[in-house]
Order: sequence, then structure tokens, then C-alpha cells
Amino acid sequence: MRMVQFTDEDPSLGFQGRVCGGSRLRTSYYLCMRTYCTPSEGDEAADEVKKTCREVLAGEEVPGMESVAGYTDEEVENLPKFGRMGFEGGAGGKLDIVVVPDTTFFGLCWAMGFFWAGVVAVGMINKAIGLCMKSDRFSMPAESAPWRLVKRTIGLPATFGVRHAQSYGIWATVPPRIESITIALFVLLNIVLSVIGYTFFPGNMYYPKVRDQVLRWVADRTGIISFANFPLIWLFGMRNNLVLWLTGWDFATFNNFHRWVARVATVQAIIHSILYTMLIFYSMTLTSNSLLADLLTIYLLAGGWRYFLAWWTQLFWWTGEIATIALSALMGFSFYWLRRKQYEFFLFMHIVLSIVVLVTMLGHVSIFEGEYDALVWVPVIIWVLDRVMRIGRILVFNARFWNTRAQATFNDVTNMVRLEVPCSTSAYKAKPGTYYFLMVLNSYQFWESHPFTVATTTSHDGGEKDNDNMGEGAPLLENSDDESPDAPNTPLATGTMTPSISAKGDTMTFLIRPYDSFTARLRDAAAAAWPKPATVRVAVEGPYGHTQPLHRFDHVLFIVGGSGIVVPLSYLRRLREETPRPKTVHIHWTVREPALAEEVLRRDFAEALGGEGDQLRLDVYLTSSGANEVQTLMGGRSAGSSRRAVAGRAEEEAEDKVVQYHHGRADVRRVLVGECENATGSSLAVISCGPSAMQDGARQAVVQAMGVPANSSLRIEYFEESFTW
Repeated sequence: MRMVQFTDEDPSLGFQGRVCGGSRLRTSYYLCMRTYCTPSEGDEAADEVKKTCREVLAGEEVPGMESVAGYTDEEVENLPKFGRMGFEGGAGGKLDIVVVPDTTFFGLCWAMGFFWAGVVAVGMINKAIGLCMKSDRFSMPAESAPWRLVKRTIGLPATFGVRHAQSYGIWATVPPRIESITIALFVLLNIVLSVIGYTFFPGNMYYPKVRDQVLRWVADRTGIISFANFPLIWLFGMRNNLVLWLTGWDFATFNNFHRWVARVATVQAIIHSILYTMLIFYSMTLTSNSLLADLLTIYLLAGGWRYFLAWWTQLFWWTGEIATIALSALMGFSFYWLRRKQYEFFLFMHIVLSIVVLVTMLGHVSIFEGEYDALVWVPVIIWVLDRVMRIGRILVFNARFWNTRAQATFNDVTNMVRLEVPCSTSAYKAKPGTYYFLMVLNSYQFWESHPFTVATTTSHDGGEKDNDNMGEGAPLLENSDDESPDAPNTPLATGTMTPSISAKGDTMTFLIRPYDSFTARLRDAAAAAWPKPATVRVAVEGPYGHTQPLHRFDHVLFIVGGSGIVVPLSYLRRLREETPRPKTVHIHWTVREPALAEEVLRRDFAEALGGEGDQLRLDVYLTSSGANEVQTLMGGRSAGSSRRAVAGRAEEEAEDKVVQYHHGRADVRRVLVGECENATGSSLAVISCGPSAMQDGARQAVVQAMGVPANSSLRIEYFEESFTW
């Protein structure tokens, strides 16, 4: 701000003593405190004035806040105001009246809070619409042409081209277009707030040079906004957060928001630190107009470096620098490849560096005597509450969580681990599409937890299996009673599993593809116990996720790959038995291992394939087999199924109509075109779960289908089931 001078000031008292010699300045100062500060803050400021004046005036006392007690609020409101450029009625001369600052000095920016409140409000509206779609009391709302256009151009497509689930090299994935637009608006808001509203001019009362004003004001602004983003970073990054429940959006959406808010805050913190460092260097009485010459002078003058290093003895300075370094390291350790391939290392560094950031930021803002401490404690509270809720979910599943004993079996031919977890103790039943975080307690890395979708639930009653599951009855990849582990070495028999021994009660079955780290250790434990199942103690945290209203659609299409078959399995019972239910349920499953396809068909689809009607159809695409092998597999299936030998020829013929084998990958676009032709004038739900290329292909195919005029009467909704860090 430009310095405001009064006619009764005593220049001989210096800058600090101005308020002591001028009653108009002192009165204006006290009224400013009374107007814009709390009573305690005003009294504290007046005491500081009196203390300073006792030193300047050799013990002479000056009046305190009581000197302005005679001013009424109305009188203060009517006093002349001055702004950043000085008194509004003058031209920079000395004033002989009492004045107060206008309110432009004290506006607190809540723009980011309002921005995300608006985003959450949109999510709440979307959730309300979704609840109506789930309810049988409401009919499926018609889709208007403008809304369809918004979905096709903004709501559903990938941001650039077709890549969304697929990464751009090793660095990052790009969110869907609607999320990218939201993030871009947030970034733009932060840029605007960081660059507008400044007033630079020569003769500022604190920084006479415009250059120094730019450095100081921008450094302050970026630092404050960066710190203000901290609660959002922690809120969006937690598994259990209020906005997830309010909006009904998935964790991946808020994970994208979490990453981008953190990136923006980190860049702002870096700018804040660099500008303050430059300001310190420039305060070394440098006279050159060249930045290069000034920097050279700094390097040549040892005294300059000593001055700079002296700042590192100040708590607020070195803690702020460490916080910026830790934030930068957090961003560096969070790129896509590291999250996917070295997740445990990423998580360890994330937790450690986050703690460093919070602790050092508390030291950095200590000079403000608690004014900004809330921006540290709010993230701490969010973090603690999330951990408490996670522990609560574990205890709700089983209060004696250490005693949950699961059975793991690995089939080397199918390259799949089946984990059967007892769930009778859980207060919540698994629902279609939900997932749980699992921790293996008898592992030396027992703290690691990873999410897996429930494929089936099975009830046991004295050895009798009741097919009361989300998909179909039998657990995945289990032998029938008349099959032996020593069966001939055929694609269907090699690597078949010894039946697991289940206690009485319900169990959840997870179908897990082993890769590395957590899943590799689970595979090794199961393989070491072969031919018996390996018993592992697990802590189960959940359920998480949402059940989609697929039963409300006339037609349902699943496009899945590999272990993604768990998604249609989890929904199949509801889609076949509840009312209303879809007219058709078509599953297109691309799978590498023929043995896996055969085992899942014989066990998990047994009841569905033998049912009445033509609702269900399953197309299996084998990518590791030639056309001849596909024919061999089909023949072996028809001749070798012990279930079919019992059920009879009629069931075999019914299954042949339901299941079709293909060689190669599914042509997702061609599949969707066929489904749209059959579903004209009704509603179609498309669900994808599988490799990233498959999911991107399915998303793009749905976007293209929405733009086909022949599909204008068809309501198409796309659901993507995936979990990404």
C-alpha cells in the first residue's frame, strides 16, 4: 500500500515512532483495529503501540484503545476511506483528518472452497438421479437430445483421442473429459487467484521498489493458496471421505482430484519458496539493473552468502524450505509407473513425506501464532478419521479380525489364485460390484492392503452348498466330487484344484490374478501348499464401491477380460432373479487361458447355463489358442463335463446355444453395434472391466454409438469397473 502521511506526524521519530507523535495517525490506527479485528486483537495491538512509544518517547505514555471509545459505529462508518493507492480524496499529500482503510484490504478468498462445493453439489444432484434410477417406483427417465449430446461430447469421452485407462508412457493417465474440464477449471482458478488484484507502484511504505513488491506479494499469495489447498488434498485422497458418500462418485474420480490439487499446491509452494529466496538475495543492497549481474555479485560476496545462510537459523525459514522439498519429492515419487509397479514403495514414501510436510508446515507458520495452524490440523483430523473408519470396517467384518482364516489355492494352468474368505461374522453382506481391501496377517508385510472385487458368496450348511451368491452358486475353480487331481493331462484337467475345506457359514470368493508383490506372495503361499489349500489369516476391510442399477435396463452388455469376469459374476444372480430384470444379459469375455474359461463355465455359470429362457448369452474369446484348439476345447467340453452327464442332453443343447467360443480378441465396436441393433427403442447398459486397452475401446465404442442417428431412441449408459491408484 502507498504510505499515508498526516500533518501532525514528527518525522524525527522515524518510521516506528510515527504513530507516537501523531494523534490523527494513532486514532486512525486504533479505529482500524476496532473495525477489522477482535477486541482482544485490538487491545493487544494498542499495548504494542504503547510499549513502542514508551521506548521512543523515553518513558512517556500515549493513550490506548480507550481514546477511540467515543466514536460510534455510525461515525466510524462515515469516516473517509483510503485504498491501496492512498486517500481516495487526495493526491498523496498529508492528511489533517482521521481516516480508516476500506474493506478491500481484508477480503478473504474462499473461491476454492466455493468451487469444490459447486462440484460436490453437481455430484449430489447426479446421485439423486441415480437413486431414482435404482428405485422401482420410478420409471427409467427418457433421454433428451441435448443431454445425450452433453454425455457424448463432455461426460463420457476420453480427454484426448481414446486414451483414458491407458497411460501416456510411464508418467500418467489422463482422466475422462468431464473430470479433465473440472481439473482445468480448478487450475485456472488457482492461476487467476495467484496473478490478479495486485497494485504495484514506487514508494510503497514497505518495499519502495516495484521489483521487490512483485516478489513479496506474489510469494505471499502463492504460499497462502498452496496451504489453503492442503485440506482438499487429504480429503480427496482418503478411502473414507464425506464427499464420496455425498456424490456417489467412485474413488478413482476423487483420486484424480487429489493428485491434481496436490500438483497445483506443490507448484505454488515452489514459486513461493523461489520468490522469497530471490527477495532475500535482492535485499543485499544490490544496485545493478541486471539479474545476471546481481547473481554474480551474490556469488562473489561471501558476506551475501552469510546473510542468506543466516536465514536458515530461523525456524519458519528452514521448515518452509524442507516442506517445499518434501512436497516436490512427493510429486516425483507419484508418477504412474511407480504407483503401478512399486506400489508399496510409493505408499511408504507417500506416508513418510506427508508427515514431514505437515510437521514442517506447522513450524513454517509458527510465526503467525496459530492463525494458520488449522490448515495443518484439518488434514491431520481427516487422516486420523479415515484410519479410524478403516479399523472400524475391519472390526465390523470380524471383531476378532486376527482369526479370519481364508483358504488360497493357485492353479498354474489358469494362472489364477482363488481366495475363499469366511464372512459369517460380517455385519454387511457383499453386494454386486463391491470390493474389499485384504491384508495377509501372517506375512512379514502384513500392513499392505489391496482391493479385490467379490466374485461370489457361498453358503455352507453342514457341507451342503446353497447357491446364494451374487453371481452363481459354486466357488471359483473348484473340482466336482467325481474329479481327481490326478486326472489326465488335458487342458481341462491339468492344474485342477483340490477342493477346499470350508467350515460352516458363508464365504466370499475372490478371483485374483497374480502379478508381483502382494499377489505374487499370495500365489507362492498357495503353490507351496499344493495340493491342499493354503490357510492364510486375513484382515478384511470393506465393503467399498457402489452397486449399479443394471436391473433397471432392458439389455445389459458386459465387456470383460481375464479376471474381470468377477464383475458379471457378482451381478448375475440379481439380473436373473430380481424384478424388474433385463430382457438380455450378454457377456463377452476375452481370456488367455482355456483352462480358466472352462473351469469358470463349469462351476460358476453352471446354474445359469442350465436355466430356462434365452436371457443369458456368453461369448468367450480365447487369445492364446488357435482355431483348432478352440474346436478341440468345445468338443472336450461337450464330451467331458460330468455335470452334463448327469443333467442330460437337453441341458447340453441349451448350453451350446448360450456359450460361443471364438479365437482372438473381441471386436468391441462390432459387438456394441450388434447390441444396439437388437436394443433399438429401449435401454442398454454397457459395463467394462479388464485391460486398459479394452476399457478404452469400450468407452470409445459407446461414444460412437451415441452419435449414430439410428440409436437416437436408445438410451445407452456406460459403467467402468476398475480400481486405479
